[in-house]
Order: sequence, then structure tokens, then C-alpha cells
Amino acid sequence: MLRHGQLDLMLDSSVLDATIYGCRKFQEEHLILAVPGAFPINNTLRSYQLPVEDILSKKFLEESCPPVPLTRFKSEPFIMLKPENDTGKRARMICRNNLFEPNIILEMDQQMTSYNITCSGMGISFIGDIMLSKVPLTSDVVYYKLPAGESSRDIRFYWKNGRYQTRAMEEFLKMACQ
Repeated sequence: MLRHGQLDLMLDSSVLDATIYGCRKFQEEHLILAVPGAFPINNTLRSYQLPVEDILSKKFLEESCPPVPLTRFKSEPFIMLKPENDTGKRARMICRNNLFEPNIILEMDQQMTSYNITCSGMGISFIGDIMLSKVPLTSDVVYYKLPAGESSRDIRFYWKNGRYQTRAMEEFLKMACQ
């Protein structure tokens, strides 16, 4: 849609071709592991659990907050995004980098859908801290910091190079990306 001029701006975590699209960084996003609160594994990992306040304040990014040993989840059910989705790719790579293949019971198209399924107690999902800051949080989910690397990514605004940018678009980008 952006390529064909049906959209002026797009917000995305993917890296698009710089010869076709201009971009401006909006925010850095950090993926977090979301685990149904009723899963027994949470009882053995209490020291790694993130209070919601630490996620919202970004305190969990401090080095004093250790990432969860992800291999402990290798037998647990995962709700993943499809492999062509950036979050889906990153989640699979994070698991592989921690020497296991996730036990995927469902593949979804959208991060919000996978998170809602986690909230219902069916499986573990990966969700961005930006999205978590925009949804009603529940005590039915336990959150964990992931190892550095693939768990961080830039979220960018994109526009098609060579297209006219209105003053409103320029001001919006300036304001949004401060």
C-alpha cells in the first residue's frame, strides 16, 4: 500500500529498502516473554519475573535485571507469530540461540492476538514493551526479560522516496520522533 501511494506513512519493525523508502526512527522496542500465570514453571522462576511497573518505566532494561534462562521453557507450549512476521522470526531465532526449538501449538498473524491467547492461559508468547504499554495489563500473565540481541529492534516510520510530504506529515514526524 505504501509502495503504490495508498498510504503516506507506515509504522513498522521491518527494515525496508532504503532506495525505495525513507525512514525515521520512532522508538526502540524490546520483546518480552509473556507466560500464562497458571503455568507451574513460573513457581521456579520467581526471581526473574518482571513487575509491570518495571516494564512500563523501562527499568527492566538495566543490567541489574537478568534475563530469564530461556531453555527452562523448552517443553512449554508457545503461541508464535508466523515465520514471515518479524516478531515470529526473532522469537524463533531467540529460541535457537538458546539451543531449543519452541513447542509451537498455534501460529498467529498479529502480536495482539498471540498475547490475548496467552492471557487466556493457552501458551507463551513474545510481545513488545511498546504494545504492553498500550493494552490493559492482567495479573493472569507473568513477564520475563529476554536475552539481549534479537529481542531489541527499531520501530520506524516509512514513506516512499520521491513522494510529496505535506507540512502536516513533517510536523507529525518531528513531534512523534522526538
